[in-house]
Amino acid sequence: MKVTPDGPDDARQQEQPAPDPPPARCGPSGRVLELGDTGRQVAYLRQYLHRFGYLRQCPCPEEVFCRHVKSGVLRYQRFFGLTTTGILDQATQVQLAKPRCGVADMDPDDPDPPTNGDYNLSGGSWSSTSLRFFFDNGTSDISGTGERDIVRRAFQPWAAVTPLRFAETATESDAQFSFGWRTGDHGDGSSFDGSGNIYAHGFYPPPVNSGSIAGDVHFDDAEEWDSEDGGWWFWKRIDLETVAVHEIGHALGLKHSSVGDAVMWPSYEGERRSLHADDVAGIQAIYGPPTVPARSEFGVASMWALKSSGSYGSVTIDLGRRRRFLAWASMTMLDSLNNFDRDNAVTAEIFKVDGNETWRAIYGGDHFGGAGDASNVHQGAYVGYGRRITFRLRSMNPRGDLEAFGAGTVVTLDALDE
Repeated sequence: MKVTPDGPDDARQQEQPAPDPPPARCGPSGRVLELGDTGRQVAYLRQYLHRFGYLRQCPCPEEVFCRHVKSGVLRYQRFFGLTTTGILDQATQVQLAKPRCGVADMDPDDPDPPTNGDYNLSGGSWSSTSLRFFFDNGTSDISGTGERDIVRRAFQPWAAVTPLRFAETATESDAQFSFGWRTGDHGDGSSFDGSGNIYAHGFYPPPVNSGSIAGDVHFDDAEEWDSEDGGWWFWKRIDLETVAVHEIGHALGLKHSSVGDAVMWPSYEGERRSLHADDVAGIQAIYGPPTVPARSEFGVASMWALKSSGSYGSVTIDLGRRRRFLAWASMTMLDSLNNFDRDNAVTAEIFKVDGNETWRAIYGGDHFGGAGDASNVHQGAYVGYGRRITFRLRSMNPRGDLEAFGAGTVVTLDALDE
């Protein structure tokens, strides 16, 4: 996991989205390019790598495949999990040709850039858990105001795994997020390029971006948007919900992930509306798991570990204040999806109490609560003192063919103190 703590006055904040003109299309050309090669294709490659954060400006001639371009290609290959040859081989050209988000993947000046296999944080976040969004226009590609319904649905995966709640507002000044369809150079420093290549971009929250641009999401209206993916034929249309879920991730503070199945993967790979475990881990690193308020002396909250979310799930019950309690986790249903075998394993556990991981108490000797508080800690149940109890459900099958459903339960024990 990598965190980039750029502040609002950092000149590099405009790296997101990159303020360069639309990059040339770097599709498969059949020609392998390497150190010392020259030509317009090298210039196109240089422009692309610079736009998406793999290459800083260098004094070398634009059409020369210099050592700086080679370094940029190596960074690109590492991020996308390609063989690190340092040359523009066929596999790299195929990846470059895929349509994608317009947000840069990394900072070219970062001495330790992200590599394949983990989520990345922008360093920005919203201080409130109650957030509002606004539509400043729509697209004629989808009948009526159907595009608004689709974007509204795109918030649901993020709301399901965090304490965040989203509501629409009719006043832009009241909104953290603003959605709109744009074409070409539309004044935010990140031009669209017409049909193909770049589909959309989203701006990180403060302090990475400040003012009205923070949280904005723009879709390229030169594309053909639809309520589902059109496949790879000439009549192909783009699934708006897939792109909206991705761009909302940026507007919430996530950078691109280097996990190929994640929603925050930079390239558009067809319909992908459900969060991967990497997306869940990334967004919960910023905002934490969902919180369910306890009702009176008893609280229960459902959780699930689905294949689509990496077979992992968590939920937090908030008691409203620090209280003595008994908590336990349980499983209510298992679905093998395939068959039960020796690789299947699942756990339902008390994961954290007020942010402290319970396994540290088990193995490290930490004590929850005050020095005089009882603390009978183990992962199946917990008797102690605190306010926020986080439960975790995990399926540990390596193939992800086991899904689990469960619940976390809390009973307060205030009467014991009377």
